[in-house]
Amino acid sequence: MKPFVTYLSALLLPIFACTCVRAQTLPSEMVYPDTLRAPDDSMSVYFSSLQNEGRISLNDLGSWGTDGQPGRRMEVRTTLDTLSVAPVNTFHDQHLLIPIVGRTDTFLYRLRFNGTPQPHPSDYQAAHRGATTFAIPEAFELANVILYLSALSDSTGNHPTGTAYTDAVAAHFAPFRRHALVRLLDKHAASDAAGFSLYYSFRDNSYGFTFDEWDRLTPVPYHLPVSIDYSSGLAPFTGMGFADLLYLVQDFALQSGFRQFYRDHAGEYAEQIERQQRLMPVRGMWDWLEREFPERMDHYAIVFSPLIGGSHSTQRFQENPFDQRYSFHESIMFVSGPDELLPSSYDSLTREALQSGIVFTEIDHNYVNPMTSEHYDAVRAAMGTLTDWNNRAGSGYYDSPGDTFNEYVTHALFCLYVRETYPAEVAELVIDRREQLMVRRDFPRFLDFNRAFLTQFVKENRSQPLSESYPAIIALLGAG
Repeated sequence: MKPFVTYLSALLLPIFACTCVRAQTLPSEMVYPDTLRAPDDSMSVYFSSLQNEGRISLNDLGSWGTDGQPGRRMEVRTTLDTLSVAPVNTFHDQHLLIPIVGRTDTFLYRLRFNGTPQPHPSDYQAAHRGATTFAIPEAFELANVILYLSALSDSTGNHPTGTAYTDAVAAHFAPFRRHALVRLLDKHAASDAAGFSLYYSFRDNSYGFTFDEWDRLTPVPYHLPVSIDYSSGLAPFTGMGFADLLYLVQDFALQSGFRQFYRDHAGEYAEQIERQQRLMPVRGMWDWLEREFPERMDHYAIVFSPLIGGSHSTQRFQENPFDQRYSFHESIMFVSGPDELLPSSYDSLTREALQSGIVFTEIDHNYVNPMTSEHYDAVRAAMGTLTDWNNRAGSGYYDSPGDTFNEYVTHALFCLYVRETYPAEVAELVIDRREQLMVRRDFPRFLDFNRAFLTQFVKENRSQPLSESYPAIIALLGAG
């Protein structure tokens, strides 16, 4: 009998063409609506990405799979039939259960496409490679307005007041504090006094959406969704993000007249973007870090809102996490606006140095975290009792030796950068404020660690990049 070949993608695409976001995602698994035949109780799985195949017994209860990147295929081959499968919605996991009639029994075999970030389009890469961009994106500001109305604003310390903009937000959106979405966020926030997980997952996931010409929120596939992980940026999605609540978000935007509000304040956003660019010389920080560490980035985006009070986060998107040489590496930093924490009495250079700390200590996680991961056992051994270094360890606050060490190193690096970049009087003021900040953040040994770090790695003493001195940096944990 002549083998038949079925192309499953042709079947799935018309069914799931609109399932682009988590709130509308396709099922985690589905059963193929036909049966394959395998008279010898075996089959092979062919991977187009590897150009090879593996022969397996149908009694093997495992599952074979690959990352669901565009252009990838898997084929199931028996002596009689072939089934060719392509991923449909590449960000999400897709499991296909295939009925197979064998010689002794009927089997249900599972194929997996692992969810992967979608690649950046070639024109996007060309336009952004080597660039730094600053923006208050519309969907991102919508998320921040919604959070500002909710209990999450106060519980996470993200409720700035006293500016013309915060007054305008409060006045325009006051009638919508009882909107179903705000009440839902309040309900979930009440079960988590800190609320940071919900706050970050809702706020930062909004970056993966934009409004289309019909005022509909639509996904930007290569930025959807954002996962929150303080140590690596690659943790599983935590739920209750912007995409999960998209229908309610869409209704809020429509009912509140948000898009007109955003247009009315376009001039104010443009002015804040211009000031943020002046106060955050990202190119200098980027160059400094890549002289000291082997990691390389292609694009930095500074995304901010006047409604963020100091809760900052970073997300890294890359074209192919397993192909360093050809990947497009992009880091998105979600930070507060230029009005935060900068007394007007400071001169422009001091204001620049202070504001730079917001983004520097986000950028440098791209360089520090991989090095810490390589030396994790040494960090854990040298740190000893974690609560000696982190007063809040065990409460969900940088709960591992690696996470805590990353905070020490990223902020010490900022102090070193400031000392090498700004006049001595500016540098010492900024360093003193940074040391006080870290102690207030419950890192009690930061001052001693930082003083030792600045002394040992002063520029005149460095004969190799800091990445090659990582064992010596780790040794500072035992210096006190």
